Amino acid sequence: MSGYRELIVWQKANKLIGRVYELTEQLPKGDLFGIGQQMRRATVSISSNIAEGYYKSTSDYLRFCRIAYGSAAELDSQIQALKEIKFIPSLNIHQTEVQTIEVLKLLNALTFSLKKKIDAMKGLPRKGS
Repeated sequence: MSGYRELIVWQKANKLIGRVYELTEQLPKGDLFGIGQQMRRATVSISSNIAEGYYKSTSDYLRFCRIAYGSAAELDSQIQALKEIKFIPSLNIHQTEVQTIEVLKLLNALTFSLKKKIDAMKGLPRKGS
């Protein structure tokens, strides 16, 4: 199936879900429904918004990508919190952090590209003018 599944950003965001689930499994059981649950929701939101926006208009797709970017930034913030509370070895956190930053960079590039496309469409003369 072609479509959003072919996007590298979606593929990497989807792999990040598995990584975050593995990471949050290492949290103390009492905390799983705190920061662990928030991290899982944020991560799933990233790939879900990329997929949902893909089949919408360009301006809507840009909006969904911005939401995905916000979720990735939220995840990055939660990763920084994990570093502070030191429940999980830093090496495990670092790998997730690197993947999250990669997704943020790819989303930034995608949103820039979509914004450029929208700006170009606005610059075209209107039909019947």
